[in-house]
Amino acid sequence: MTDDFQRSYAGMGGQLSESLHRKEPMIRRHLEQLVEADLVAAQRQGRGRSYTLSQKVYQRILELAHRRRTCSAFANTRVSIRARA
Repeated sequence: MTDDFQRSYAGMGGQLSESLHRKEPMIRRHLEQLVEADLVAAQRQGRGRSYTLSQKVYQRILELAHRRRTCSAFANTRVSIRARA
């Protein structure tokens, strides 16, 4: 799906709508909603637009990956607790 966002509408000739089995106006409307939600960034390319995942999405992915690595490292750490008599 990310490859589809990185292609320009002008150069695609409806390929995105064909691959998703949806009409172009619907695809365009959904992409604009993703842009408004700051999940996708749009860049002008000639008469069309190119869509990529937003910086916000990439940052969230990195945060989750870091958290997962941190949790994995903690889960593999042995802790011994001795009870006092």
